[in-house]
Amino acid sequence: MEVKHTLGPWRMLPPSIGVDANWHVTDSGDTFVAHVFGFNHSVDEKSKANARMIAASPALNVGAIAMLEAIESAYQIIREWPDDRIYDELPSSGIANAYFRLRDAVMTANA
Repeated sequence: MEVKHTLGPWRMLPPSIGVDANWHVTDSGDTFVAHVFGFNHSVDEKSKANARMIAASPALNVGAIAMLEAIESAYQIIREWPDDRIYDELPSSGIANAYFRLRDAVMTANA
């Protein structure tokens, strides 16, 4: 899978009080990946949580890919199969539904 996004890890930096009112998400070389603003450019808990989620996304993506590969290996699933075959091959509807949601999220994140 070709990586199109800035490689992780990413980290969250707090706003520079008196300079700006947004959280910063940077890569390991301090290149800005995102600026996260609160409502009316305020520093609030929601913007902080959003910045934390964005900063965690490279690690979440790597973990999601690893989980997909583990499920596919454990149950001999081939990702290119039609969904109905994958559904039939997995041992429960819960695992199948989780697999599809995870697969779709990984595909969206890495499109």
